[in-house]
Amino acid sequence: MGFFDTFEDSAGGNWVASNEKRELALDGTPLPVVSVTERAGGQFGDEYVLNTTIDGEERSMSFTKGSVQSRDALLGQLKEYLASADAEPVTLKLTKLKQMYLLSNYEAE
Repeated sequence: MGFFDTFEDSAGGNWVASNEKRELALDGTPLPVVSVTERAGGQFGDEYVLNTTIDGEERSMSFTKGSVQSRDALLGQLKEYLASADAEPVTLKLTKLKQMYLLSNYEAE
């Protein structure tokens, strides 16, 4: 029996890999937001977790807090907005600028 026959992924979720993020940014794929949460102690520190739907499947993307101020502000405020009773659907767009991933309003394009 091989390792992956018994491996259990304790992280949970269906995470978007870095190569997938790159493709989503290049394609300008719309990312309908399901939720935004926070997670302590990620690989590079505390993170925002953006839960979205890609090709009909719920997927998660993590963004380290403190590395991109504008992205932190957007995700922090979006988390609060989505918790409100009158929140309307939000769709984001992912773009890559050098080594950073930025999020913006897909509808503004």
